Amino acid sequence: MGLLEEFTKVCDGFVDTLQVFKEKIPKRKSYSQTSLAADHDIPNMNAHNAAGDVAVLEALVQKVGVSWSELLRFVKSFPSIIL
Repeated sequence: MGLLEEFTKVCDGFVDTLQVFKEKIPKRKSYSQTSLAADHDIPNMNAHNAAGDVAVLEALVQKVGVSWSELLRFVKSFPSIIL
């Protein structure tokens, strides 16, 4: 089994958080994670480090008040992303 097949067994898709934040916080000049974190007083010392980015994203989702239903509206299936 190849890496892609292994990955698709454990990952059904992704949430497009850019679209989530564009809807939740409209009309920003920048939607970069670094910019969002700074504007919401979230420390971002490990930018561009996978674990650090996930921690900041989780904090942003909580601080901005994004619900599960809002996240689910922006799910992208894995096949739709790679095909």
